[in-house]
Amino acid sequence: MKRLAAFLAFIFALAPQIVLAQGWELRTNDDGSFFWAAIRAPEGSQMSLLCGERSPQGLSPAQTGNTEPEITSPRTFRLNMSSVDIGQPTGIDLTRSDVMIVAGTTGYRLTRVIWNELFGSWETDLAANDPVFAAIAAVPTFELRSQAGVRRMTTAGFARSINQLSDFCQSMFATIGKPWYASQALPQERAVGNSAMRQAAEAAIGLGCNGPANRQSGYLLSGNIDGDGVEDVVLDWERVACLSDLARPFCGASFCSADVFISTAFPALGQPETLLAVGVEIIPLNNGLDGIRVGGSSGNCYAEGRDPCLYLYYWNGFSLVPAP
Repeated sequence: MKRLAAFLAFIFALAPQIVLAQGWELRTNDDGSFFWAAIRAPEGSQMSLLCGERSPQGLSPAQTGNTEPEITSPRTFRLNMSSVDIGQPTGIDLTRSDVMIVAGTTGYRLTRVIWNELFGSWETDLAANDPVFAAIAAVPTFELRSQAGVRRMTTAGFARSINQLSDFCQSMFATIGKPWYASQALPQERAVGNSAMRQAAEAAIGLGCNGPANRQSGYLLSGNIDGDGVEDVVLDWERVACLSDLARPFCGASFCSADVFISTAFPALGQPETLLAVGVEIIPLNNGLDGIRVGGSSGNCYAEGRDPCLYLYYWNGFSLVPAP
């Protein structure tokens, strides 16, 4: 969490030199495991553009403690906005399409803005050559419009800083073998079928049911939760019906267990990590990895003021932990 806190300190207004700055400015960081570069709007706004990826130094995240990095694709900038800029999420829908950037007389609608539960910010990825950036650079101020209202921001320093951001990102991506202007290949499909974690999950079903079982669609969920590129698996016991003994031995009146088989941890532990859930799903995180989102009890969510009643878990390099 230290690396995340340090990063958000820059991104979300804790860096004094930026608060006092009169225009957009570039900041960069490379801790040996990941690098990032970002420019942030001045005048108290929490809007920023950034890029990030693995560091050319090649250190393990376990060495640096940076298990929550920002990872973006080549020739792409991530636009971050906070609830101060465009409001809090409402209801269970964590995506929105009401956000528009207006530069001069032209509006540029952000087609899909997503609430990142891990970082507590709104985000969308834009092509580095998106015309909105040239439009912003050509006017003295621009507006960020949404259902939350209108924020007017200066463009002082924007043209210079976005060029610096582009130069830095191009250089770093080329250094790690991901040319900025190369055609972007589709992500490699994860290994499925008879992977080690799937075998472990199937063995757990046989042991837990003390025999055969019926399996519903979606009983195994596949993801890259720990970042090693090897398939991780979530076993949703709600979708398994044992044919001997109890039909659902790992379900109570409200919750069922979700066993998480992490490829880097399971061989050493010899057992999965277990979550209690009312429904479970794997979702992509801002750091390029996958997280696990589960439903909680209405009583706990009411006590915590949590709406929607969902909890997000991510891998911090050692175990599954809940996002704030």
